[in-house]
Amino acid sequence: MNDETLDYLVERIDQAQELIGQPILLENISSYMRFRDSTYDEPSFINALTERTGAYVLMDVNNLWANAVNFGENPLTQLMEYRQSSVRGYHLAGCTRQQAGDGDVYIDYHGEAVHETVWDLYEKALRHFGPWPTLLEWENHVPPLERTLQEVSRITRYLNDLSVAPGAT
Repeated sequence: MNDETLDYLVERIDQAQELIGQPILLENISSYMRFRDSTYDEPSFINALTERTGAYVLMDVNNLWANAVNFGENPLTQLMEYRQSSVRGYHLAGCTRQQAGDGDVYIDYHGEAVHETVWDLYEKALRHFGPWPTLLEWENHVPPLERTLQEVSRITRYLNDLSVAPGAT
């Protein structure tokens, strides 16, 4: 992630938004490596994209958490680096822990329930960025509908119980 990549993406995002006449949502990705030539970390890069294009962020809380844990960073610190006005939706999913080299790595597999630490981060995101639509993704090892609806009910409870205004973390 560098200025060249930023300029490239800004041009294409602007084209897409002009074509559809609406701002789009950009999702933070799961990442398993860092590029030597990067001059931006992910929050700074996405902040620059949203500032230059007027696009918004679909905050994938699981990706943010897994990336931070995989790279030895603090998930809450990473979350708070995003511009407060840019988040307009959330994405929740489960990730899978796998052995890799000398340790574990979390893979964005969508094959299990949302981890408790991701739920905690989601609640903090709601309190900081505000209540926005939330997508629950579970596409591998899909459980019975009743189990998935339990996760959906939990999302609904978090949204309904939100009693702190955005920005009051």
